[in-house]
Amino acid sequence: MSGQGKPGRPKGGVVGKPGQRGVLDPTSFQTYIFRVMKEVKPELSISKKGMMLVNNIIAELFIKIMQEARNLMIFSKKQTLSSKEIESAIKLHFPGELMKLAVQTSRGSLQKFTNAE
Repeated sequence: MSGQGKPGRPKGGVVGKPGQRGVLDPTSFQTYIFRVMKEVKPELSISKKGMMLVNNIIAELFIKIMQEARNLMIFSKKQTLSSKEIESAIKLHFPGELMKLAVQTSRGSLQKFTNAE
C-alpha cells in the first residue's frame, strides 16, 4: 500500500494508526514541494528533515496569509473571500520584489485556471 511507512511514523503527510490506511494531513504540502523541486532540478533530492522544515515554512506562510486575508475580508464587511483579499494579504506580507513576483505569478495562475474552465 502506498503512503504507509514504519509503524508509528507517518509517511508523506499521511497520519493514522499503525497498520491502517492513514488519512492525508490537510496541512501537508510535501507532495507539491517534491513535484516543484523535481520540475526545477530533477537531479536533487531532499531529506525527511529538510522536507519537514520546508513544509513547516510553507504551512506557516499559508496560515499568516489566510489570517490577513480574513482580516481584510472582515474589515471590508464581505462574506466571501476573493482573489482581491488574497492579493492584498500577499502585498502586506511580502517585501518589495518578492511581493511583485508573488502577485505576478498568482495572477498568471488564476488566469490559467479560469481559462481552463
